[in-house]
Parts: sequence; C-alpha cells; structure tokens
Amino acid sequence: MEAGPPEFLQRLDDLTVDETTEAVQAWMIGWLSQKLAFPASDLSPTAPFAELGVDSMTSVELALEFEDVLGLRLAPAVALSYPTPAELSRYLAEQPKGVDSSPPPQPAATS
Repeated sequence: MEAGPPEFLQRLDDLTVDETTEAVQAWMIGWLSQKLAFPASDLSPTAPFAELGVDSMTSVELALEFEDVLGLRLAPAVALSYPTPAELSRYLAEQPKGVDSSPPPQPAATS
C-alpha cells in the first residue's frame, strides 16, 4: 500500500520501546485507514480489531503486510492474541529485536 518501507524503520536503533510502539501503531492505523476506507482519525488504537472492521481476511492481509513491509512473519491469528492496534504494536516493539529493519528475503529466481 505504501511506496516503500515506513520511515521509522530507518531509525529503529535510536527508538525506545515506547517510540517504536507509537511508530508501529501509527503505521498500522494508516494501513487500516487505507484498507478499510475510513479516516485514520476515526480509528482508535485501543478499539478491538473487530470493532474497527477487521475480519479474518483483513487479519491475513495485515499479517502479510507486516511480512512484506516490516520484514516480520506473524500468524494471522495474532489479532486474536493482541486484539487492538495498541496491544499488537506494543507486542511487536517488545520483541528482542523489535521490528526487523532488514528487507524480507526475496524468493529465489526460477529459470
């Protein structure tokens, strides 16, 4: 959905866990805003994903987007374990490496 990786990925080493949480949360709310066609200002980070209009298909798409853009592999059911953007963002920020700033591996070329 975005033209490139989120800006905050360039400065992850300089961010605290709280700052990383805020950056991931802002990115996620922006993604949800585009995907669900709602203004970001209408999407509360503390509202459950279900209340924001995230269904099982959107959960899968969000997990795939995390993998493609952020270089993170998440099970689509992660939205059940961390049911709000705020909780999921905090979880991601508290991982030992935080959000992986390296690009995801590219599939091998087939000849």
